[in-house]
Amino acid sequence: MDNGTCSGSVSGIAISRRHYRAYQRAKQLKDVFDYAKRTEILSGAFAVDTAKTAGKRLLLIDDLYPSGATVSTITTLLTSTGEASAVYLITLTQTRKLA
Repeated sequence: MDNGTCSGSVSGIAISRRHYRAYQRAKQLKDVFDYAKRTEILSGAFAVDTAKTAGKRLLLIDDLYPSGATVSTITTLLTSTGEASAVYLITLTQTRKLA
């Protein structure tokens, strides 16, 4: 049993990691600091299963928030194509700003 299944059974909240998926392998972004360039690289990188997202409120958990480009791209996909009613975000860490 994975943590998501265990947490869902304890909290009574349905948990799924399958609402969106990487559609194509995007270029690694760790050395790309420009928001517009990151967004361009992520364009078309994800697909959504509308049957699982339409009309739902979703919680997106991300491990790292360097610029917001990935979160913004996925949130837009989930609310537009995926027809989610709302997307909430929890991020575990933010990268340091370059001096």
